Amino acid sequence: MSKPLIDIQRISVIGLGKLGLPLTLALAHKHFKVIGFDIDKKRISKLKKNILPFYEPGLKEILKESKSFFKVTS
Repeated sequence: MSKPLIDIQRISVIGLGKLGLPLTLALAHKHFKVIGFDIDKKRISKLKKNILPFYEPGLKEILKESKSFFKVTS
């Protein structure tokens, strides 16, 4: 395996809506450490309880598998 050009330590995603949340979880699923930010405190509370704010096929499974690689905050 070749060495990456840049050693990415942490990725931040601002906005955990229909674009930001799947992006955050996709990156976490690839074992990047990701911090997701959103101003909606109810959304953050749900995500911390492993509850998705909307339905996206396969996203719930990725959420469960990737939990240790991402954090959410407002």
